[in-house]
Order: sequence, then C-alpha cells, then structure tokens
Amino acid sequence: MKKASFAISVSLVMALGVGAPAEAAEPTFAEKAEKAAKAVDPSLRQSEKDSRRSRSVLDPDQELKEESVTFRANGKVVAVTRAVGAVAPVNGETVVGRSKQRKAVKRARVGTRKVLIYTTGESGPGLTVATWSERTGVNYQIASRGPLSRSELIALVKALPADDTRPSRKARRAIKAAPRAVPRSEPARRSTSNLFVDGAGTPTDDFGNEANLCSGCSYSTGNYVWLWQRILMADAYLQGSLDCSFGSLTAAGTKNWQKSLGLTADGIVGAGTRNAADDFLIDIGGTTVRYVGVSQNILFDRLTSGYAYYYGSKKVTYNTTTLC
Repeated sequence: MKKASFAISVSLVMALGVGAPAEAAEPTFAEKAEKAAKAVDPSLRQSEKDSRRSRSVLDPDQELKEESVTFRANGKVVAVTRAVGAVAPVNGETVVGRSKQRKAVKRARVGTRKVLIYTTGESGPGLTVATWSERTGVNYQIASRGPLSRSELIALVKALPADDTRPSRKARRAIKAAPRAVPRSEPARRSTSNLFVDGAGTPTDDFGNEANLCSGCSYSTGNYVWLWQRILMADAYLQGSLDCSFGSLTAAGTKNWQKSLGLTADGIVGAGTRNAADDFLIDIGGTTVRYVGVSQNILFDRLTSGYAYYYGSKKVTYNTTTLC
C-alpha cells in the first residue's frame, strides 16, 4: 500500500508540473530599448546591437560593461547605450559638447533624473545627445543623428523602463574615491609625428589634428586610409572591400560625403572634413569610441596610455596595412 501511494503522489505532481506555465524571461536591454524607441516613433527598427567590455577611465584595472542598440528609419539614427561599472557620474565636466542644456526629467519608477542634453557638431550637424546617471555606476546615453527632435529625445528618456542594475562594490568604491571631475582636455604632445591615429578626452576632436589624406598626399596608403574608407562605408558612400589605398573610388566617395554635409567637395580629407567626421564620434566613459553612421556604426578602442586608436586588436597606423 505504501508503494502504491508513493507512485500516485509522484504521478500527480508530474501531471500538475506539465500544465504549469513557464516563468517569463526578463527582457534584455536591447528588447527594453526597442520597446521604448517604438513608443516614441513606431517606424524605428533595430539595425544593430553590441555588448562589450571597455576599460574604466576612473580605474584602468576595472572593466565597464557597455551595451548598445541602434535604431534606424527615414533618415533617423538613434543609438541607446548603457555603461555599468566604475564610470563617473554624468555632469557638465565629464561631458564635452556644445549647446548644453540640463533638464530634470521624471522617469517612471525611478524618480527625477538630471539629464544633460548637448550637441557634438562643430563643422556640421553632428549628434544630439541625452545622457544621465540612472544611479551610481550606471550611465545611459542616447545619441541621435538625423531629424529626431529634442522633444522626441526627452520622450525616449521617459519611455525607457527603470533600470535596477547594480554595479559591483569595487566599482562603487572607485567612483567614490575618484577626484572631482574636471573638464577633459587633450594632451599637448599629440601630433601627426606619432604616425598613428590618437585621441584623449572628448572624441569629437580625435581626427582634427591628424594628417591629410588624398591620392597625392604624404599618406595615401595604410590603416589610417582604411579608417576613412570604413567611415565612408558606414555612411553608405563606399561599397565593396576596403584596400587601405586612397584611389579613385575613395576620392569619389569622399566628395559625395563632403557634399552631404555642405563641405567643399574636393575629395581631400583635410582639416574641415576630419573635424566634421569626428563630430559623429561618441563615448560613454570607457575606452570604447563609437562612430554613429547613417547605415552602420564603427567601434574603436582608445588605450588609456598612449591614446592610440585600435580596431579590434590592430592599431590604426599611418604607414601599415594590417587592416586590409
């Protein structure tokens, strides 16, 4: 009798278990961002997403977890990024931009957050950015390129769901121990004599002091040319394989890119063109730099020592072609 009773009990439990609904998985960061983006503009479609580890600027021994998802539609490009870890709280000193505006925005289940809105454009339209600290060690950034109004940008800030992500204790200690943020600046030693693309502080001047590129320039082949070709591809002005050589197709793509931004269309990547290009670069407090393109993004790394630009594991040098 005891054995029969045990068998019946097991059968009953199994029967009940089969009919029980599975627990729904927690939506991912990308899914939450997509729902918020569609609430603001239903035409927006997710075109790419990435998740990577970046070195913390506050403490190079720590990593930031950066997640980003980009939406595109009808000329609009919207990149939503979150950084978790030893990242400085958002304020006017940690962010370098133009036309700054601080706005108190009430976020559901979070409370009022001070959102910093700024533009990156110096030689052209650039990006419009909204960024804030959700809490200590959790920063958000929304970068838009194209006809997204500031009211839509704020609506997206409000539409993003509350984020209860908690950084590690080590990250919070690094943030607490960090000295008060001061305006970021470029080291005076930067120059074209380095023979590589370098950057520090704000990304939006990283290309301005590099060398000219053209078919008859001192530097017309190399990884630096690849970088420019990659930018043209990201903005849909160059197709096919990248060859690290500034040829006729690259010159034609450069002219069309220049025309699109109202620049002198001479096919030469001079100071004005480079300054316009780096207006589309953005970071969120780590060593990752993102070029927000019309059709796709490019992710670069900037070392915290030496400020060298890398694409993957390869250094963006003037005179080598390891990226081709």
